[in-house]
Amino acid sequence: MKKMKKAAAACFTTMALLGGVVQVLADEYRHINGNDGQGNESSLQVDGIIGEFDNTDVSQPNPPDINQWINVTFPARTLFYTTRWSDHREIMSPEHEFVNHSGRPVQVLVTRVSEARDMEEVDYLEVNKLFPVIIDGKIVPDSEFDPPKELFVLTDRSDIDSVNTLFFTGNATPVEKEYNMYPEFELHLKFVPLDRDGNPFS
Repeated sequence: MKKMKKAAAACFTTMALLGGVVQVLADEYRHINGNDGQGNESSLQVDGIIGEFDNTDVSQPNPPDINQWINVTFPARTLFYTTRWSDHREIMSPEHEFVNHSGRPVQVLVTRVSEARDMEEVDYLEVNKLFPVIIDGKIVPDSEFDPPKELFVLTDRSDIDSVNTLFFTGNATPVEKEYNMYPEFELHLKFVPLDRDGNPFS
């Protein structure tokens, strides 16, 4: 009985793959209980991956490294700007697309802001109207992103790729409106694959 309990509690299936042993996390459990008249026999499904893992296929089993599910396209550079009709006090931006090609949902988080330049005239800048990244011309400190802040969750691709957007809003106080300034900073991101139901992998 003790051996049976230990076997039921184990949450992995071991398999030989290209000469090595890999542990694959099981998606769900089965339970056998002799008191219920189920007898002493059952079965479990064994999934394998031979060759290159296809992270675009929703039917694929989970790979040994869950991060292999990450497959997201996003812009290397983004933009914000002030508007003429607000006398260059309102900050807006285009909507920058993030595209998930993965067979699993992917959570996108902001982990920190760095390398800010020429931000003096930016009073307030926020991401997706969720949280600020610049306040009074200074970047928000790293402590505000511990833990990281969620930007959005990209659903799995299913039949088509999933898309979400990043944008900026805020306000500025330009000193000399006839002259342009070109502020910039780095926004650091983290991508976290989720299970089929959109929950963190255990």
